Parts: sequence; structure tokens; C-alpha cells
Amino acid sequence: MKKTKLLFITPFPPPFGGIAILSQSILNAGLKDCFDVITINTSKKALREKIDSVRFSGILNSFKNYLKLIKACHSNRDAKYAYITGTSNWAILRDFLYLIILKFYNIEILFNLHGTRKLEQSNGLIKWVSQKAMAYSTYILSPTRVDFEAAKKLSNRPAKVKLFYNATNLSVPVEPKYKNLLNAKEDVTLIGIGRLSDAKGAYDLIPLVIQLIDKGHPIKLIWIGRGAYEADDKWASDLINKQSAKTQNRIHLLKDLTEEEKFNYLQQADLFVLPTKNDNLPVSILEAMACGLPVISTYMGAIPEVIIPNKNGWLINHSNTSELKSGILNALKQKDKFPDMGKQNTEDFNRIYNAVNRVNELVAMITNSPN
Repeated sequence: MKKTKLLFITPFPPPFGGIAILSQSILNAGLKDCFDVITINTSKKALREKIDSVRFSGILNSFKNYLKLIKACHSNRDAKYAYITGTSNWAILRDFLYLIILKFYNIEILFNLHGTRKLEQSNGLIKWVSQKAMAYSTYILSPTRVDFEAAKKLSNRPAKVKLFYNATNLSVPVEPKYKNLLNAKEDVTLIGIGRLSDAKGAYDLIPLVIQLIDKGHPIKLIWIGRGAYEADDKWASDLINKQSAKTQNRIHLLKDLTEEEKFNYLQQADLFVLPTKNDNLPVSILEAMACGLPVISTYMGAIPEVIIPNKNGWLINHSNTSELKSGILNALKQKDKFPDMGKQNTEDFNRIYNAVNRVNELVAMITNSPN
């Protein structure tokens, strides 16, 4: 049987941001087994992606992507569906033109739209364009329940808004350890993954861990990820170099790891910590869950929908180093709970956050498309 064609318009790694990893995960989780997938990679393919700025290279990249999409639509006149990722911020102005091109070719749109929870307080133009984009779409896919509820209120047809959690497809086999840390003097390894930036909470976490180590707490920290800017990497390097040799040996800042290396570090760690200040549902949290780690994170986006305090982790308010300190120390006092929390996270990952589930949802939506 001939497969239905699906245009897949989204960034792919590099850079290794959450949306890019989500997109690659869905593709790797069997999407090509279900559809004839035509990918349009909208990434600039740069290892280091500058954020929070508009640059000529970004504008040029957008125009190249518009031309790629027009060519793909023209070459695949029998394509009926397109999956596209976007965000309800200034980027929606760029993404909206993708939707116009798709509508011109009468292609139904499944729009994975992040950030609709912020639309009521957004710039009027962003809100207007976002609502137009939702109106053009056959389905709006929301990565969090709060985004889902906000999108339903703003959509011209609430029934087409679907909850579509971030997910990942593990690129390497993992075997959760569920370690018992019964020795009070045994080191506890904390691990965080993401941009080494203030937005991910690294500027709060790293100095705090240094303080705790200096006070004699038996902890280590591994952070995996480049800075959003070169200045972030320099800040962290300068900070670590000022510390004693003992402290330096307990803090490891890693970048450009292979997937195998990343998951090896995750499986050897004891507690995942990501005090993020601006996220929907970080893929790194899902990866930590798959590896059987309890999680400390913040009340951001869908994180409270995933991490339930004292069940599979702990939550704190972002940008609050006092709460972060209390959260880590509280977790250290409850090391006996780590194995059960880790098992709960592995179970939740397999049941909900494995990318195979998102592929099945896409198949169901396209099969039952109202058009």
C-alpha cells in the first residue's frame, strides 16, 4: 500500500535544542514506517546557536527554508499533510509564512505550537498572527496542559487542539541502575543537561554546588552542554579555575558529547537537577527519567505535570537559590527514596514520554482528519 506523504518541517540537530531533539526523536521512533516523510530541516546546522537575537544569517536561513518548502510542495503535489513546529513569540512571524505556503498548496497542517500559555500577555501582533496560524491549522499540538488550555480558548475550533507532550526516542539502550545510597559518606552525583546558561539555571546551580562542596557535603556535579554564548563558557571556566583542586575535581563541565557518552553519564549519576527559568518540558528531564533518576526542577511549563513532589522528584521556584539549596539538601536526606522515584520515572517515561507514543498520535490524527 502506498504511504501517505507527510512534509516534516522542523529543525534537526545540530544545534541540540529541545525542539530539534524532539523532531529527530519522532522521526527515529518509526514515523518513516507509517508515512512517506519528506523532511525540510529549518536548522542553521550550527553547533552553537545564538538565541534572543535577530541576525542577518537567521533571516537568510528563513528565506532559504521558504524556497526549500516551495520546492518540496511543488515536487510532491500529492502530499496532503505537513507537520511543523513553531513558537508563539517573534518566531511566529517567520513560521506563519510556512503555513501560508502550505495553505496555497492545499496541504493540511499539524502545527506543534509552543508557548500559547503566554499569548494573553504577548505583543498584539504576535497574538494576532498566532491566532491566524491556529486558524489555518487542521490540528494544533500543544506540548503542555497549560498551553493546551490556552490554545483551546484562543482557537476558532477548540476540538482541533490536541495535547502532544514533548518526548524522546532513546538513541542508545539504557539500563537504569536504581542505586541504593546507604552509606552516608558516599558521594551523590548530581547531573544537569542543557545550555550552560542563566535560562537553564546553571548560573544558580554551579556556584551553589561549589558552596555545598566547600561546606563538606559529599556531592559531585556533572553539567553537559555548551553555553548559549562563548561568554557563558568563559564565566563557568573562570569560576571553576578559582576553586581549590578538591572542588575542581568534583565539578565537571562537559560539551559536545556523543549520545552514548551522554547516556553513560546519566546512568552513572544519582540525581538530575535542572533549575530552569524558561522551558516547556525539557527533553533532558525525559532522558533522566528514562535512566531512572529522580529529578529536581522548577514550576515551569509542563514540568509540574511530569514531576510530582516526593513521588518522582522535587520542585522549586525558579531563580530562587535558597529554595534550590533546600531542595538539594532535602533530596540528600531522602536518598533512600531514590530507587523508588527512579523506577516511577522509568515507568512514566515508557508509558507517556517515549516518542513512539507521539508517532501513534500523529497516525491517529491523520487517519481521523476532519478534512
